[in-house]
Amino acid sequence: MCSIAMPAELILGHSPPVYSPLLYSPLVRTAPPITTRSVPPRIRPCLSTGSLPLNSIKNNNNSSNKQKKKVVFADDRGRPLTQVRVMSEPSNVPPLWTSAYIEGVTGGLLRAKIDNEVTQDTIPPWQVTFPQPASDYLAFRRKLDQENVSLENVIIRESEQALVGTVKVRNLAYDKEVIVRASNDNWNTHEDNYCTYVEQPGAPALILYDTFRFRLTLPLKSDVIEFCVRYRTDGREFWDNNEGKNYVVRKRQEVCSTRSL
Repeated sequence: MCSIAMPAELILGHSPPVYSPLLYSPLVRTAPPITTRSVPPRIRPCLSTGSLPLNSIKNNNNSSNKQKKKVVFADDRGRPLTQVRVMSEPSNVPPLWTSAYIEGVTGGLLRAKIDNEVTQDTIPPWQVTFPQPASDYLAFRRKLDQENVSLENVIIRESEQALVGTVKVRNLAYDKEVIVRASNDNWNTHEDNYCTYVEQPGAPALILYDTFRFRLTLPLKSDVIEFCVRYRTDGREFWDNNEGKNYVVRKRQEVCSTRSL
């Protein structure tokens, strides 16, 4: 292989390469000259406080309104806040009136009438004129041991127009007959009412006393009813007539006077 020797002027004579604008014009673009740019102006707000002083606006408003308006809350002055009441009644039901309002309108007449009706309803027109025999247990037990029969308790039932009670007897024999003899015309006539036996669950085998219950209808055309108790067993007869005075239940005197009027 043969080498070609080139002159040094050809190799180094054009280093760096020759610059020609015709060769590099489409590829190289010159940047525009740098100049000092000014800051753009600030955007002014639509509401400018510099156009009118704030004090002048307040003065103009005060001059237009002769009386200065001020909001004051109730609790600032120690007053209770407004209470909102939610209506719980149906829309077709009128609100209830208070008793004080009704008394003011009627002058207390309605209240007096209600009190009178309540008094008549709570106080029974019939009253027992004797103490309950079983209230004194020692005397009650002594009477049973001596006379073998005794009235125990009585209750007035106004709603049933009846007098109910219980009788205690000594268990002298198995077969017993207990009646309550009552009269409402001073014993011109009388009526015998049979008593019914009251079972005692869980009682011991040896029972000293048996209990019987009775029921008497209160008379409508009389103001008093009297009764006594008869006990028959083992061919013998025993009576309890409240020591000869009988047991008396009568209407109250005020009820009787009102009825006569």
